[in-house]
Amino acid sequence: MTTADTLLQPHLLSDTVYLLSAEGGNVGLCAGKDGALLVDIPQEAELSRIQAGVDSLAPGNLRLLVNTHAHADHVAGNVLLGDDMPIIAHTNTRKRLKTDQRITVGVKAFHPAQPPIAWPNLVFDQEITLHLNGEEIQLTHFPQGHSDCDIIVWFRNANVVHVGDIFWPRSFPFVDVENGGSVMGLIQNVKKLIDLLPASIQIIPGHGPVSDVKELKKYHRMLVETTDWIDKQRQANQRSKDIAQTMPDKWQSCGKAFISTDAWVDLVLYSLGDSDRGTT
Repeated sequence: MTTADTLLQPHLLSDTVYLLSAEGGNVGLCAGKDGALLVDIPQEAELSRIQAGVDSLAPGNLRLLVNTHAHADHVAGNVLLGDDMPIIAHTNTRKRLKTDQRITVGVKAFHPAQPPIAWPNLVFDQEITLHLNGEEIQLTHFPQGHSDCDIIVWFRNANVVHVGDIFWPRSFPFVDVENGGSVMGLIQNVKKLIDLLPASIQIIPGHGPVSDVKELKKYHRMLVETTDWIDKQRQANQRSKDIAQTMPDKWQSCGKAFISTDAWVDLVLYSLGDSDRGTT
């Protein structure tokens, strides 16, 4: 068996809820007699392998696709599945996919507007509940955090929740500060999650291994402490590059994943209103 084959072996989380660790991100799956619901598809090329994973579990067809937010590594499957099933997302996800998206802070990216087939066609503003395969599936909007269209997908009976990119275990997160996101809003949203979720719940992040509330609390503490520390350096008129280089050792490991320490400092400074403070 190849490594690629192993990546998409379904990880059983309950009788009907699974994780498919696809290349580029985590796919949530609710499979059973009513068919299958997917949460996010990170790459178009992964769809055939995701479908194979579904076919091994679900006697019915793919029924629904849910987008946790509008970033390209979570909505790549829309253009391939939009003709075949409803796509469910927050109202702002549909708005974002209809226009070009440019990102220059933290990372550099350009995502052109998607064709109409890729636009979510079942949208909501605050919350919606689905019933499939004996599951009560609660979709709830968490505004102005990682982005302006983040939702969580809570499988209530299974005690499993997919939180998209609200949670980046043991690493600095990307925050789309130019398109409705906010570091301070993310901190508030993570605290809301901690207060909302039961201690025993299994948490599927957008990227990385299945986690729990204990790790979510550590993540929240890191966000609060590093943001406060960066703010103190900002008030002392330190530049972004110098702040990153003097980040306390206990948080340095958080900058070794997708978002570097330099990028995290820039994202925090932007959220604090210092968007013009350079890195040199």
